[in-house]
Amino acid sequence: MFLAIIGAYAIRNNIFDVYLMLTIGIFVFLVRRIGFHPGPIGLGFILGPIIEPSLVQALYISDALGVGKIFFSGTINITLISLSVISVSAVAISRIRARKLAKVNS
Repeated sequence: MFLAIIGAYAIRNNIFDVYLMLTIGIFVFLVRRIGFHPGPIGLGFILGPIIEPSLVQALYISDALGVGKIFFSGTINITLISLSVISVSAVAISRIRARKLAKVNS
């Protein structure tokens, strides 16, 4: 921990970086304690500001087609949405089956 604090301070010689590192560390600890994975949260914070202008632009372009209709039209869009729904459903179904199996075995 000491080396992490020194490293955070050494990058820009700013104590704010140390406080930021400690705050993020506590946040990640609490998120893991609750049972979530911090990776997707970090990706959301990093990629969110990058993706948002493109989303606004796509919604602006699709104004003639209706809000959001552009996301559900086209072969590639439908394929990606279908794969996403299938993968989320597969995870949910496998967890439900595992719980039922655990109840039967206990």
